[in-house]
Amino acid sequence: MVAWGANEAERSQAHRAVRAVVAAQARYKSAANGSFAPRLECLTTPVSCGVSAGPLLPIGEDLVVSRPEDRELIVEESSPGVVMAYVYLATPARRAPWWARYSLVPLPYSVCGDHTGRICTLPSGYVLAKEATACPVACAG
Repeated sequence: MVAWGANEAERSQAHRAVRAVVAAQARYKSAANGSFAPRLECLTTPVSCGVSAGPLLPIGEDLVVSRPEDRELIVEESSPGVVMAYVYLATPARRAPWWARYSLVPLPYSVCGDHTGRICTLPSGYVLAKEATACPVACAG
């Protein structure tokens, strides 16, 4: 079941964002001696994070910063500056009809991508633990 507020365009945008970040992280890892990017900005300007590479994530596309509260990158460092695992979440915009703004309506689902290359959909209302290092088993797809 898809909750209110997540129309087809928003769902597609969330999936595109996750696919783009997972692909960019794989390219970053190749350029950064096996470490994933610690921040999303490192994917658009790797040089700012000490990696000699051009932009790995399309600049100017609505993939990362249009609604920062709906996009989240969680990283696990094995040592300072060395990211060995990550989880990226994109949640379609939360727009409720006027009559539901103050009711207990569930949040839209989130799209999850991780360092293994897995991309899946979390059920509506699922909250990912802050220490997560991969998309959870509850993630479908």
